[in-house]
Order: sequence, then C-alpha cells, then structure tokens
Amino acid sequence: MNKHRIISRLFPAFLAAVMCITCLCSCTVFNPDRIVEYYFVSCTTPNNVLNLKGYYQFDEALELAHEIEAIPDPVSTEGVCSFVIRISYIEDGVEKSVEKTGYNTFPENWDRIVELTNIIPNNSKQVTNSRDVAVIDADYLAEHRCTGSSKIIIPEDMTLDDVIKAANITYLTIYSPEPYPYGTTEYRVAQAITDYLYDYYDLRSHQIEKLDDNPAKSSTDEMKEFASSRFDNIDWDSATEYSISGSYKGECYIIVRYDIVQTWLDEESKRSKKCGFDGPYCQYQVEYAWELFASSGLVTRDVFVDGSGKYLILTDIGDRRKPDNIAAVVK
Repeated sequence: MNKHRIISRLFPAFLAAVMCITCLCSCTVFNPDRIVEYYFVSCTTPNNVLNLKGYYQFDEALELAHEIEAIPDPVSTEGVCSFVIRISYIEDGVEKSVEKTGYNTFPENWDRIVELTNIIPNNSKQVTNSRDVAVIDADYLAEHRCTGSSKIIIPEDMTLDDVIKAANITYLTIYSPEPYPYGTTEYRVAQAITDYLYDYYDLRSHQIEKLDDNPAKSSTDEMKEFASSRFDNIDWDSATEYSISGSYKGECYIIVRYDIVQTWLDEESKRSKKCGFDGPYCQYQVEYAWELFASSGLVTRDVFVDGSGKYLILTDIGDRRKPDNIAAVVK
C-alpha cells in the first residue's frame, strides 16, 4: 500500500483524537478557590495551635471557610478565651478574611471545623475537638514546664497567681503560633511577667530611647556618694572620674556619669572592638576583641537613668528576673 494512502487514512483519526483532547482540556477549568492563610488556636488541653500560610487548595476549602463564617459572634467577652480562628481565602477570584473568637464555650459546628481542619493538605499537625478549656494559673505553668516564671522575684505582697492575672497571661501568651523572639513558652511567660513588674516598680519611666544631649551635671565625688548609697560592695580599684562598678544583693551594676558618658565610651572603645548605645529601649552593647579577652563576644546591658537624671545605671540583661533589685538601685 502506498505510504501516502496510509497517511491519508490515518490522518482523520489522528485529527479526531487531537480535537477530542482539546475539547477535554477546554472543559477542564482550574478551580482558583483556596485558603491562603489559616490561624487556628483552641485554648484547650492538649494545646491545639496552627499557623498555616501558603496555597491550600482542596475540595472542602470553601466549606471550612463558610463553617468558620457561620460561628456566631460572642455574646460577652468576659471569662476565658476558648478559641481564636483567622482565615483568609479566595472565592470566585476575591480574597476574603474572617476572624472569630470565642469565650468559655465552643460553637455547635466545632466538630466539623476540626474535621475539616485536619484534612488541609500538607498540614502535619492534627488538632483535636477537645472542649477542655485551659485555665492559666501557677499550677498550669508548673505542670506544663513554663518554669521561667519561677526564676523571677515577685513582690512580697503578691502570689504568682496574682501576677499572672495582673500581667494578663493567657493561653495565647504561652502557645500563640505567631512568630515571637526566642519563642519558647518559658521565655514568653517570663517576658510577660517581667514587662508587668517593670511597670509595677515604675522602671519603664527610668528607661530611655536615646541619650539626652543635655543631661544633669554631676561630680566624681557625687557619683561615689551615690554608689555608696546603692551598692553592697564597690570595686574602688577600678573606679574612675566617670564610672564606678559595684554589686547589690550579688548582682553587678555599672554607674556612669551621664554628663560625661562620651568620655567613658571613648575609654571603653580602647579595649573593645566596638561599643555604643542602641535598641528600642536604650541598651549598651560592647563587643570585646579576642586579643584582649579570653571569652570575647557581644555583651548587652540594659540602661536606666536614676531619679536625679545624673547617672546611667547599666545592668546585665539576666538581672531582669530581679526587677525589685534593679528598682532599689535605680530609684
């Protein structure tokens, strides 16, 4: 058979196949509906937290979004937070966002929301439909190893439960899936308590955002007298006309005359790679050189101004656990 005849007979079948495939492709429409962000916190025991960001396309995506939309708004915000859900999704090409918060209880469709949450693609953590709302108190922190709070000295007239309530430490303080510096539960609790105690002892008013260009004047004798009234022990051998070091209840501090702090910085720079003041609350940072110190590296100190405005008081950042001691020196 002539090859041209073979081609002529096969070509119509080939063309029909191509047209069929083209038709099928034209009928297959990409479904753009999808979840782009999902934040889920169920304030229960065990903890159930998710923070998903990306494109999550699955058959039940819109059903999950609509179930969350159907959650009724809380009648009251009193009591214990039971859940927080935020979802952003695309429906018919339009991006929408919904946020729902509950207190003390859960909605009737909670089981279905949990079920749909657990079928989100690439979600490695399965959540439970627990309704056992966690009460955050001293016992809870101890049971769940949030031990950072136990290292902080709290006021004598308060219990840890009092501080937890006053500092508004909640389930989200401990388990929020949102990014957080040094985000361990221990650090979060300790930081929340420290923030409260800094306000309690009025230490925030003694912190500064940057150095004052025209601080109060002082003398070396006045600085030494001030140090003697605040420290248990003073390192007189290292004292200079512009700074003096000492300790109070075992914690070390540096007092610098505010009016000649630049002179002190100039001397510090001679024995370090770099030094200076920086940070949202002004901090002193110094980086020591290898050839000068066996254990070099960056050292950060918190900076306070005493009540007279004459002296900068530098503390080790680890001393934040003892704000009462800092207050005794600063104020």
